[in-house]
Amino acid sequence: MKVVILCAGYATRLYPITLNKPKCLLEYDNKKILDYILDDLHHPKIDEIIIVTNDKFYNQLLDYKNNRLENIKIINDKSTDNPNRLGCIKDLLLAINDIDDDILIMASDNLLEFTISHFIDYFYMDNISTVMYYKEYDINKLNKTGQAVIENDKLIDFKEKSKIIISNNACPPFYIINKNDLKCIKNLDIYYESLGNLIEYLSDKIEIKCYKMIGKRIDVGS
Repeated sequence: MKVVILCAGYATRLYPITLNKPKCLLEYDNKKILDYILDDLHHPKIDEIIIVTNDKFYNQLLDYKNNRLENIKIINDKSTDNPNRLGCIKDLLLAINDIDDDILIMASDNLLEFTISHFIDYFYMDNISTVMYYKEYDINKLNKTGQAVIENDKLIDFKEKSKIIISNNACPPFYIINKNDLKCIKNLDIYYESLGNLIEYLSDKIEIKCYKMIGKRIDVGS
């Protein structure tokens, strides 16, 4: 399994603290956000971690990589500021272009109060592409995340950041895509701002099962 962590945003809502530092390298409780993520990614199925960043923060992520022991690859998407950013899906395509393996896709600004290993184990029970979900009853929060219609642990419908509420099942940006389903993604040529748009696109094209989150998450900077 390959892990793709998307860190190419500019976090303009957090200016000025993210003006010269990526959000993923900010500290929370005396530890970098990315450290929390990587420290939890020690599953035997994972053999490479791919971090996609932008040109502005590329060297900072290279320096960070040199202080970690994991097999990490840093990709520069060559964007230089918020107006010319590529968007989540094009950044993802840069990472998976030559991959023929299952992929765990993660945003870099979410901290989980449980281990991601349970999610990976759930996927490998039957190797079906999988999304994570939790119950959310705050409409304002549902409007800002993915909403999943689920039947018998399978995804039936999905809307990303929809003002029309279709479900109380909220999906954070943690997805596992089976390697056989990657062909549905690799030829995408669409600008998507949100990672959840990928699942909305795939929801009627592939089988997707759903894993209920067993703990809480912290959305950094929301």
